[in-house]
Amino acid sequence: MILSPESPRAKAIGRVAILSDAVTARYPEKDDVWRTTCKKLLYQWEFTRWQRSFGTGANLQHRAAELAHRLLRAGFIVEVDDAIAELVTTVTYEPESFRNVRAYTAGEYAGWFCITWARSEDLYGLATRLPTAHWDGRAVVVSYEYFEEVIDFAAAHGFVLSDAAKKLAEQAQQERDGIVILPVPPLPKLPPATDKRPALPAPEFVEIDRELMDNEYNDSAV
Repeated sequence: MILSPESPRAKAIGRVAILSDAVTARYPEKDDVWRTTCKKLLYQWEFTRWQRSFGTGANLQHRAAELAHRLLRAGFIVEVDDAIAELVTTVTYEPESFRNVRAYTAGEYAGWFCITWARSEDLYGLATRLPTAHWDGRAVVVSYEYFEEVIDFAAAHGFVLSDAAKKLAEQAQQERDGIVILPVPPLPKLPPATDKRPALPAPEFVEIDRELMDNEYNDSAV
């Protein structure tokens, strides 16, 4: 099905399609608006088309519908499959969330939460208010012990927790529940220190070597 806005920017027809685990977008003309619209959704140029691969569990029809909808809003005529066109015209697709809380499962920060957002947003200052939060070069990371703060942060600011992040929070809760709380006893008292060096008798007379004196003592001068 071919969809068109009321006032298209050109006569050329673009094509949004699903190819294996990816969504592709082709346009017969070089157009910066088409390029910018695709890049905002993290699509990359692959030989003759814009393309983005998605992981397991992603609803490709919804991702294709979102891209097609944005291209229509930008003024392009777009051809899509009928099922995708239905999602666009009824706006019943689920928008992709770029505000995500995931969990690292390997590497230096394995077992930490990682917080990411869209390139067009600047949420660094907001995310780094969380305890232990800092930038690791790819995301803001937060230690798992602060899972409650991370969950509250996600709920307050529209972040989506991945399944791995939810599992990490559950594990942190289980660890918290297993902590033994007790009155801390005082430290054990150490035995008194004793000087075990042998006692030496004091000398009866002590004389200073005359070479060490500043001036030789002359008792006749008294």
